[in-house]
Amino acid sequence: MRFGCCANMVATGPDGIGLEIVEQLAEIGYDYIELSLAHMLALSEAEFGALAQRVSASGIRCEACNNFFPRTVRLTGDAVDWQQVQEYTARAIARAAELGAP
Repeated sequence: MRFGCCANMVATGPDGIGLEIVEQLAEIGYDYIELSLAHMLALSEAEFGALAQRVSASGIRCEACNNFFPRTVRLTGDAVDWQQVQEYTARAIARAAELGAP
């Protein structure tokens, strides 16, 4: 059995990601951390780079992501902007892949 933690559910930082617990999770023996894509896409490239380095240095991997779409990206109804959905999806998948999430 493997154990992971959905970090944004226990986030205390202003970004809502929960990265502040990654080292603690590694220390107590978790196998992976699960991070929010919607929150990570709100980060600048530099901020995301720092996040990726911190996860890498922690000793555990980000093997899963949650919260794929933020509420600002409409997926239903008449106001769907399919180009926005496609562009957001491509960026989200790229960031997840950069962290190692399959």
